[in-house]
Amino acid sequence: MNARGPATAVGLLAAGPCVVTSLYLVGLLAAGWPAVRRPRGRADGAPVLPVVVLVPAHDEASVIEAAVASMRASVYPEALLRIIVVADNCRDETAALARAAGAGVWERTDTAARGKGHALAWALDRLAPDLHDRAVVLFVDADCTVSPNLVAECEAAIRAGEQVVQCDYVVANPDAAPAAALRFAAFRLVNTVRPAGKDALGLSAGLLGTGMAFRGDVLRELGWHAASITEDLEQHLRIVESGRRVAFLASAAVSSPMPETHAEADSQQLRWEGGRARLAGGPALGLLAQGVRRGDRVLAHAAFELLLPPQSALGAGNLVLAAAATVAGRRSLRRMAFVGLAGQAGFVVGGLVATRAPAPVWRALLGAPALIARKLGVLGRVAGGGTPDEFVRTQRS
Repeated sequence: MNARGPATAVGLLAAGPCVVTSLYLVGLLAAGWPAVRRPRGRADGAPVLPVVVLVPAHDEASVIEAAVASMRASVYPEALLRIIVVADNCRDETAALARAAGAGVWERTDTAARGKGHALAWALDRLAPDLHDRAVVLFVDADCTVSPNLVAECEAAIRAGEQVVQCDYVVANPDAAPAAALRFAAFRLVNTVRPAGKDALGLSAGLLGTGMAFRGDVLRELGWHAASITEDLEQHLRIVESGRRVAFLASAAVSSPMPETHAEADSQQLRWEGGRARLAGGPALGLLAQGVRRGDRVLAHAAFELLLPPQSALGAGNLVLAAAATVAGRRSLRRMAFVGLAGQAGFVVGGLVATRAPAPVWRALLGAPALIARKLGVLGRVAGGGTPDEFVRTQRS
């Protein structure tokens, strides 16, 4: 039986998504390169806007003191900075430790509406009198520490006219284990390179769940209605649907340690990919059509991004395309396979060069084939509906 016909069909099926996605990623890398390479700096001008930092926390006794300490060490006038830990349904010493570290604490108990999204909505209701256009609200997760310039950089961006800002989000422990090093690489590509490119092109950088700053009146208007396991993606769609965009600050960062075993990392990835798939299967398609009808490229792009395959699926697709091109013997397919593979490889290598990835990350990339296989297993579980419906804490070694 001649295998060229089926191989050609498989190749043509894979070619479109693989080539388009790979070229898109290379375009983002090229656009964002200057911002990513620029060293972290200090905001211009003296701060004038009051900043409230909201820290949602559920049983975070092991990390809350370090988080609060890093925020209190911010280069920002103490009189203008207010740190509030939202102790949500805590069963440990989170609230007491946060108070002792110098933060204000709001304790919330509602076992029927648990999770970060519900905690943020509740806190914003209490904060309503302070949600005006001359105030900044910054969200930081309890397991994160912040760069000393983060508060000042966010205030300066909002004061300069931005309405919503996302700071860089990096992995704090790339040298702890290969799993953490690979997560560092993924974060640099997804949380640094891609947002920087989108921002440079005038698109919306997206929200990453922590290190997010809002002008007060924007939160008063939009509220916080997202309560799923990927509430940041939901809130981002709400922002772009309202005609706004999220700006990206590569000049300041939040950092957090990541799981040190592959099993723990897979559990975390399952939650993220499951929530993303739910949005891609419904709201994203509707918003894409809406953006096209309105001629709103920011809205259309935000929805389009949710439809793109993750790196693991893209890598598998590019390999399938290359194999099909070889079997089919068609020059056009071989050219597309080359573009797809070269584009993805260029994005990964170029992105890690641009973000100055440390040596453990480059060594960990030797395990990329096994990583792709594990990620495809995660995506298979997502496709089979095996994802959590609510937030489940990722265990860390």
